[in-house]
Formats: sequence, structure tokens, C-alpha cells
Amino acid sequence: MQAKGSRSFRQWYLTVLCLAGCAGGPAILDEADWTFEPLPGGARLTAVDAAGPVLQMSCNNADGIVVVRAFRLNPITGDLPLVFGTADQAMAFTVDRAAAGPGVVASRDGAYTLLISLLSEGAVSAVYGEQTVGPVILPGNEADAFAGACIEPV
Repeated sequence: MQAKGSRSFRQWYLTVLCLAGCAGGPAILDEADWTFEPLPGGARLTAVDAAGPVLQMSCNNADGIVVVRAFRLNPITGDLPLVFGTADQAMAFTVDRAAAGPGVVASRDGAYTLLISLLSEGAVSAVYGEQTVGPVILPGNEADAFAGACIEPV
């Protein structure tokens, strides 16, 4: 069952992605290299291009929390969520304003449906306020390994 308003949220997300691309925003990053790293009880998947880290996803299958770090986004004031996902499945993540390091860090409990969609989609994006990173092309093998490690213990 879809949550009330989820269709309009998805339409908004797709519109943001289109406008970012149409307005000369970020191009699809197909040159990013992804690194899969199994962790105790979960995994980490990091995209890096010639300019450095782009996106990072990590999960812990014991608590069901997925954490996203968008290295090229800047923190903003207010309570806006980081919207992360694929063209078919985007979710609002709670931003951790106390997180150290570059970029914006956000987390969400129960984001496993997003992980499952990573298996069939070709790219992920992060949108925070007026800032966008992506879409970043996902390699099939690494996405499969990440989603599998997040759902099942490694």
C-alpha cells in the first residue's frame, strides 16, 4: 500500500531531476567508479569520479537503517530532507546536522524497498533543497552485492 501523497512526491522528485538536467544542472555521472565494501552486519557502496567521492550508501542489516552521504552537497539551514533514490523509487532521508566530514549525511529506517529497486534501476540521485547530485550510474554487480548484504548478513 502506498503512503498518502507518495505519487505527488515521486512526481516532484522526477520534476526536480528533469529541471536540474534541463537547466544545465548536473549531468549523468557515468564515469564514476563504485567500490563495494562488506562490513560486519552490512555494507558500504561508494561512488568516486575524477574529482573525488560523489555518493556513499551504507547499511546495517541489524537495525534496518540506510545512511547516505552526498559529498558534493552543502548543508543548509532548515529541516529539509535529503531526497535519495532512483527514478522509480525516491525516499526522504533525515539529515544529520551533527555529522562530521564533507557533504550532507542523512539516514532512514526501513529503506529496504529502495535497496531492492537499486537492482533494477540504472542510476541514483540525491536532492537537497536546490542542490542535486546525479544521476550516478549504478553498476549491476556492485548494486546487487550491496542490496544483498543489506538485506542478508554477509
